[in-house]
Amino acid sequence: MKNNRFIFLLIFCLCVGCGQRKSKIETQEDTQTSSQEKERLSLLTTFTKEEYLEDFNQLIKILKENHPQLHEYIAKDKFEALIKGKSERLKDNFKIGEFTWLCRSIISEIGCGHSVVPTLGMNYYLPDSLLFPLKVRYLNNKLYVLDPLKNKDQVAIGDEIISINGKRVNEIKEELYQHISSDAGNRSFKTELINDGFMEYAAFHFKFVNKFEIELTKNKETKVVRLNQLNSYTEAKQNHKKCNENLCLELDKNNDLAIVTIRSFYYYRENFTEFKAFIDDCFTKIKSNQIQHLIIDLRDNGGGDPYCASYLLQHIADKPFQYYKKGISAYEDLQQEILPHKNKFSGKPILLINGRCFSSTGQFCALVKANDFGIFVGKETGATYRCNSTARPFELTNTGVTPYIATRTYEAAVSTLPKDKGILPDYQPKSSISDLLKHKDVDMEFSIRLLIKDSKK
Repeated sequence: MKNNRFIFLLIFCLCVGCGQRKSKIETQEDTQTSSQEKERLSLLTTFTKEEYLEDFNQLIKILKENHPQLHEYIAKDKFEALIKGKSERLKDNFKIGEFTWLCRSIISEIGCGHSVVPTLGMNYYLPDSLLFPLKVRYLNNKLYVLDPLKNKDQVAIGDEIISINGKRVNEIKEELYQHISSDAGNRSFKTELINDGFMEYAAFHFKFVNKFEIELTKNKETKVVRLNQLNSYTEAKQNHKKCNENLCLELDKNNDLAIVTIRSFYYYRENFTEFKAFIDDCFTKIKSNQIQHLIIDLRDNGGGDPYCASYLLQHIADKPFQYYKKGISAYEDLQQEILPHKNKFSGKPILLINGRCFSSTGQFCALVKANDFGIFVGKETGATYRCNSTARPFELTNTGVTPYIATRTYEAAVSTLPKDKGILPDYQPKSSISDLLKHKDVDMEFSIRLLIKDSKK
């Protein structure tokens, strides 16, 4: 299944389940294989207990030898107890999907969003017939149907799901949290991934069952529905945003407003010139048109090159700043004082954020928050001023499962923010399911009203 989620997660080396899916129907049969098998295998494939134990111990060894902050969020004794408990669950005829899911529960306890065991990766695939056969989304602690797919005759868009296979939906979400990596256990980030990947995560959670029964409610009526499974599935590309690119500028002269959209800082090395040219053009136009109000839309920006983040920061900073804390093993020039750009915006911008603001974007937002360079609207970011990054793949010997493990720590030069929380918004407008289905941009509309209101004071 190729989709935007795959692109987003590849940027972080997360790969949490985005392989291209087979179109044919697969039967749910266990297939024993040797450790020498190299072809792409179903997640229903099984290995021996001994092979699983060898790979499990190899994973733990890799973590201990490579992760720079292994016990930052979990004490050593608790981590060892966790390892012991998980290893005791391994057995013969354990599906590789179950092994992967178990390993993910180990990694998630570390509190590192750049370290993950992929659900699929390059060696395995999940048959479409085992996916949860509805597109859904958690919103305000409820689970709603966005697309009934092959179940249009019995499920409608906007229906609320109460339970799946007898389990309440918020209980399911709590258990999914335990298998998703994020910085400091950040739930804003985890919720975004759950909403993107629920069809796949539900398959893992329910151990690859071939039937789903839901209890749903609509207009105060409750009913139970046995869902039709999918024969094949390709995610439709949907984009209801004004900006369909990573970098966009919109000038609204009627409201004396500029909207700069930056979906990514992923412009490394020679590609930095493209990002720099965009920022230069934006702020030249803002200045020449004497624009008084600025919104910077960072939603879904998963990070990238800190030089991009620093260059943007120079254009909204009203005083010198230091990007990285001294002592980091790279980016020495970002550990020095950086001056505001001569063409910087003269006011205080609004920055739109959400749980997908990750990695370098979290550090950027932390610097803005700590220095009072802007006003935040939206949801808590998926990262903060500190993260472990430079993830490396380590393929496990028997199963071919390939965890990505962070190997370095990067910390922005802030001292007043908690390390275990993302950047919190100053304003958090609440969306309804009606807003979502109408593709209403509640955060943007709120921000524009806020700026217009302030301009009339």
